[in-house]
Amino acid sequence: QQIKGLALAGKLDQFAARTIRDLPADLISLKLGINVVNADSMRERVFVPAVHGLLDTIRDGHPETPIVVISPIICPEAEDHPGPTLPNLAGYFDVVDRPRDLAVGALSLVRIRELLELVVTQRRAAGDANLHSLHGHRLFGADDVGDLPDGLHPNGAGYRRMGERFAEFAFSADGPFA
Repeated sequence: QQIKGLALAGKLDQFAARTIRDLPADLISLKLGINVVNADSMRERVFVPAVHGLLDTIRDGHPETPIVVISPIICPEAEDHPGPTLPNLAGYFDVVDRPRDLAVGALSLVRIRELLELVVTQRRAAGDANLHSLHGHRLFGADDVGDLPDGLHPNGAGYRRMGERFAEFAFSADGPFA
């Protein structure tokens, strides 16, 4: 069994979607949203169409391949506060304060998760039974924050646990290999 990874879809770029579309795959997992919040690179208005576009392009090459859309893991600073996030002098990531007027349509992690769930629900209702949703907190949530040394990135133990939890999900009743 060969496992390939491509860490390029984090900002929903079409070149990443085309690359994934053109690679062979038995399962595609897409962890989406955290980089959009961290860079403050999209507003709600364009996020949903960008997710649909990413999935449409991937489906062009993988019409039946199971796809798991994974929402962001916990990032305490950005859960309810839109990005961007920047490292402080202590090496911890903080969100940047902004005037209230500039926060309109900005995305927090809570909102990203809601929107990703909405997209998956809509597409499943339209007939894509091989599209699955996984809430990022099932992989790495509030009980795991101790393994988030910079407030954003898990340490080795955290990544290992995320992999184990993903494998459990993949073969669970709501997973792609149920």
